[in-house]
Amino acid sequence: MGLVCVLEGNEGSSLGVKATWYKGLPQPNEAEARDLKESINWLGNLRFPMVSIELDCKQVVDDSSSNLSTNSMFGVILNRCKVSLLNHQNFNPSFIRKQANNSAHLLAKVLLSYTSSHVHDYMSSCITTVVMK
Repeated sequence: MGLVCVLEGNEGSSLGVKATWYKGLPQPNEAEARDLKESINWLGNLRFPMVSIELDCKQVVDDSSSNLSTNSMFGVILNRCKVSLLNHQNFNPSFIRKQANNSAHLLAKVLLSYTSSHVHDYMSSCITTVVMK
């Protein structure tokens, strides 16, 4: 299971990509919550004034701003996200449909060859082509 986080500038320019891989096959909402947590950790270290984190799992977006809590693995990961979001109040998780999140899904397929996490500050031509589409 993996995460691809695409960092874009104000006008859609690509600033970086992070690919992270997890062992196992978690439930979809749990995987998306892990992706949110990983994104917050990565982007929090970059110190941007405003950050919009787009996710295609509405449950994670809605639950990240609610007071609900569960004892499931999803709930544990989401609670960590909530704490991190309190520390980064300039971060705004928002829902986008899977069709609008196509570049991240295409990049995940392109980056499957990596066996560990990678951050790409320089965008190779294959990555740029996917993001620009």
